[in-house]
Amino acid sequence: MIKLLRALTLAILTALPFGASACVEPETPPFRQELARAQNVFVFRLTSLKLADPAPGSRKLSATIEVLRTLKGNGNAFRQLSYSAPWCYGLRLEVGHYYAAATTQNGPILRLIRGDRSVMDVSDDYSQNYPPRREEQKLQWHIANYLKGIPLPETFRDEAYTAKTSGIHVLPPPPPPTPSRR
Repeated sequence: MIKLLRALTLAILTALPFGASACVEPETPPFRQELARAQNVFVFRLTSLKLADPAPGSRKLSATIEVLRTLKGNGNAFRQLSYSAPWCYGLRLEVGHYYAAATTQNGPILRLIRGDRSVMDVSDDYSQNYPPRREEQKLQWHIANYLKGIPLPETFRDEAYTAKTSGIHVLPPPPPPTPSRR
């Protein structure tokens, strides 16, 4: 009898509609690879951020950027940035942070995709440290040298400043839905 009740309970539970969510990290090239093929490389500061679509549940964002330095191409043509911030590997950029962008796109809008690694947080280059950072300690110094043909040093860890940490964060997947009780 107990075995029959267990089997019946298991059958009922497996028949209930539970939501399952899988979160697969998108295959996006690392910053080094983006840098190697980029037509435009520039440093910008994120000055504002807002929802681009007022629809409930929308994750589309629009940002205003201020280009501070062009390292290659026509970075000054960019004025805005747009991206979506879904629960699964969505980007989260922070207003006031400084970023280096390496892209094949042309301005005025830099469009990022889910899990994009073509933007690197370089805010530490602008921090008020004492003693002040030497040029060779700054990420953008290494990027500029790379564009001149000097290899990036082994200590240059682009993954530490792109989609996983610093100002750009990977958002965790949403929790599974709670089954409704009727």
